[in-house]
Amino acid sequence: MDQDSIKHVRPRYDAVDIAKGIGIILVVLGHAFQGVVTQYNIGRHSSDSYLYFIKMLIYGFHMPLFVFISGLFISGWVRRRPKVALLQKVQSLVLPYFVWTVILSTFMQIGSSMTNNGLGFTDALNSWIVPFSEYWYLYFLFIVSIIYYLYFNIIPHGQLAFLVSSIIAAGVSYWVPALWIFQSLANFAIFFSLGTFTYKFLPRFLTWIGSNQIAVTISVSFIFINAIYLIILSGNSQQLSHAYWFLTSFIGILFIFVCSVHTLKYEIGSMLKNIGKLSLEIYVAHLIPLAATRILLSKVLHLSSRPLIVLVSMIGALVGVWVMLWLVKLLHIDLILFGRRIPIFTRRRTGRR
Repeated sequence: MDQDSIKHVRPRYDAVDIAKGIGIILVVLGHAFQGVVTQYNIGRHSSDSYLYFIKMLIYGFHMPLFVFISGLFISGWVRRRPKVALLQKVQSLVLPYFVWTVILSTFMQIGSSMTNNGLGFTDALNSWIVPFSEYWYLYFLFIVSIIYYLYFNIIPHGQLAFLVSSIIAAGVSYWVPALWIFQSLANFAIFFSLGTFTYKFLPRFLTWIGSNQIAVTISVSFIFINAIYLIILSGNSQQLSHAYWFLTSFIGILFIFVCSVHTLKYEIGSMLKNIGKLSLEIYVAHLIPLAATRILLSKVLHLSSRPLIVLVSMIGALVGVWVMLWLVKLLHIDLILFGRRIPIFTRRRTGRR
């Protein structure tokens, strides 16, 4: 480990891992809803419109949550030497991005007649400039991390300057053109920035949010704000729904941390913590078993219950990922696929007395 890493070793917070666990389950569930909504062309005025609205509620905060958490623990990395910092992000983000882009595009090309979006090899070839499918997050996270690194190390008061820039970007995000990842940067950079500031006060933040009174207030606010969001989504104002999305994201992040802090002492908290530690692996690997399960249910078995397709697809995706990770660990190819050793199926060595 280099000296910079030794000076800035980050403590591990179980509540954050639990939040990641809840978040990644919501990501898989959201994609399950998205697959069904897209396949059956379900919208606001469809007979199964509730599927569309549930998807929109999940999309109202699940990715801002991960961007916020990514910002939480950037403080150690941003102080490393440029070469060390760059190589680490290439290994942890760029490598999985391109490896899984090739894997997913191959499956999509083979099953192009059955998948929803029809992506394939051509899109994979363009993935260095156009983020590929749901892996846009890895692409975005690499770029925003590099930008923040430059702000922090070159500009005086770079952390504050980045926050101001991200607030301005969020304010004009509705009008940002759909070029490269400018829209993603405008929409999500503010959550990354807030994460960098929250890290300094993380123990106090977790203690504060663990208060029963605060937890109830945030939970009620989460329900109320999302109820209004449903009303806004039922209308035709894209600009209003876009602006309100920032509010649903903020309250959603707080609500997930309320849930994580208050499940710490229960068995489900331990399970979610372990899932959270595998959030990267689940994120990149779940799309294939998710789509395969949905296609099997809807086009082979001709299952008509769309909510059941959503539920079984999510379960199939999680089980499929678990089997996949077991095989990856068995074949010792986790560094190639994920840029790191995955923390599962590892026997603990115990010393002899």
